[in-house]
Amino acid sequence: MSGNVLLALLWLSTRKNKIIRIVSAGFLIFLTAAAAGFVLLSTTEGSGAYRFMTNKFGEATIYARIAVWNVARQGFLERPILGWGPENFDLVFAKYYNPCSEP
Repeated sequence: MSGNVLLALLWLSTRKNKIIRIVSAGFLIFLTAAAAGFVLLSTTEGSGAYRFMTNKFGEATIYARIAVWNVARQGFLERPILGWGPENFDLVFAKYYNPCSEP
């Protein structure tokens, strides 16, 4: 369902009507920022996003997800513009993984 909405917004952003293009592009930017914000907030213990993820996936799996998301966030902060390249997450994971972060 969400893929169809994204596809429709991408299609609308290619229309000739300038207002429709601006509104759909703005909404796409908003959705992207909201998803990134949710992921960043879900790594903070005590936040609403963290509680939601804990209830959704269970206490056992959420710690592993949060550990990986923290590693990804640190890798993004090190190279925010060009990133690490395709299939190089293992380098980031090896560099920033903290085994003490898991219970």
